Amino acid sequence: MHFPSTLLPLLLLNTPALASNSASHNTYTYETKSINLDSALTPDFYSYFEPDIVDDWTIFDPQPVHGVATSDGSFVLVGRSDESDSFNSSAEGFGVRLSASGELLWRWQSGSAGDDTVNAVAELPDGNFAFAGYRIVNKVAKRVVYVLEGETGKVLNTFDGFGDADKSHGAFEMIHVAGDSVLLTGVHNKPNSREMFFKSYGNVGDGEAIVQSLSVSSLMKGDATVDWFADFPDYVTAKEARAVKGGGIAVELFEYEHMATVVMLDAKGKTVWGPTNFPGHGEASALNVDVSGEYLFLTGQGPDPSVSYTRGGTSGALTKIAASDGSKVFTKFFSVGGNPDLIWNECWGSAVAADGSGITVACGAGIEDCVDPPIDDEQMLADCEAGIGDDRDGAYPRSAGNWYAFVYKADLDGNLLWQRVDSHQGDDDPADMNSADFQPQSSAAEFIVEARDGSIGVITDEMDGLGMIHLAKDGEKTAIA
Repeated sequence: MHFPSTLLPLLLLNTPALASNSASHNTYTYETKSINLDSALTPDFYSYFEPDIVDDWTIFDPQPVHGVATSDGSFVLVGRSDESDSFNSSAEGFGVRLSASGELLWRWQSGSAGDDTVNAVAELPDGNFAFAGYRIVNKVAKRVVYVLEGETGKVLNTFDGFGDADKSHGAFEMIHVAGDSVLLTGVHNKPNSREMFFKSYGNVGDGEAIVQSLSVSSLMKGDATVDWFADFPDYVTAKEARAVKGGGIAVELFEYEHMATVVMLDAKGKTVWGPTNFPGHGEASALNVDVSGEYLFLTGQGPDPSVSYTRGGTSGALTKIAASDGSKVFTKFFSVGGNPDLIWNECWGSAVAADGSGITVACGAGIEDCVDPPIDDEQMLADCEAGIGDDRDGAYPRSAGNWYAFVYKADLDGNLLWQRVDSHQGDDDPADMNSADFQPQSSAAEFIVEARDGSIGVITDEMDGLGMIHLAKDGEKTAIA
């Protein structure tokens, strides 16, 4: 598990590349690690924001972990940050809304004392937004839903009365709207408020998995009526719930011995099949459903059985599951290449194409660490410390903790259609990637959404802020900073 927002110092490496790469629209593209770029969607802008240059935005080290493409073509990104730049800073939830062309429309931060986080967002039918996560109330971590006005980002209502008893902690990890239901997943009955980690910033330490359904109409009216509730005490958290055509609800469960598990519920929260574990997948991070409703897709990361590792490593994992009975169709793995003992591929979100053409997955790729697990081979250790995780022609040195944004698209049979590997190009960065001044910053892809026009928003954690790469069939629009 990586923590993209906690970056090791960059090595000041000026080693020139041996083959051509490209930089355009505020985007560095790494052709050596990319495949079928001619078939890939291409960047038409790369939005990038640093809180310290946005007026009155008092957050530090923001890490976006989720987002939505809205009905009007804009995007909302949410995540966690720090309240201050001190080592023991409390967590602070935040959200931003970007226009269809990537400009900042509004930004919000919780402003609560003590830890709080926004893990997911959903658009409501009235154009407002529901933010889900947790906040500390009287020293108890409470599951919380904020309803924000779509036009301004102003909080209209806050709901945290979901039945957690005193000294019993909880959090929501994901939210989705399905018809008149708001599906929420996460953890409750947690004995303490430590290790409240979710998505790409970790896994919650302990507790019991929950799924609950609220009424959309009641939420919009200023209530939060719980229609049904299901708990899974053998699992630590429920990472995601997705409505399936025909009335089912597929739920992704997690515990440390079974990191890729799915259970199918009916429309009232009763178990239909499962929980079924998929041990060949590794760690699951997100769940999706194909347009037909016949298949489920788990994304995440795990060891590719076709690769020989000496210290462990991860490739992006994609598992296809029959929605009817939970039987596995396949598990396949995807990578940016290089030394698999050094460069890890960790995938956090997926978008199933509305036209049925496939599934697009967002990942971070890079050297995880040179210390843990230990590296016994002297040459490999030297390469790791020098940032040489990939010695192919055209590959660039990149130190540990400095990530690439890795996005791939596979068809529904798991065949790779294309993959692209990018990072942000700042206004003062050289356009020529062979320049001695080229020092790429970390840009880890954290989540991915498909807009109604078929374009893709890739939500990224940046070294000094947050970003979004907008990928479209026509990538020739004007770029913005």
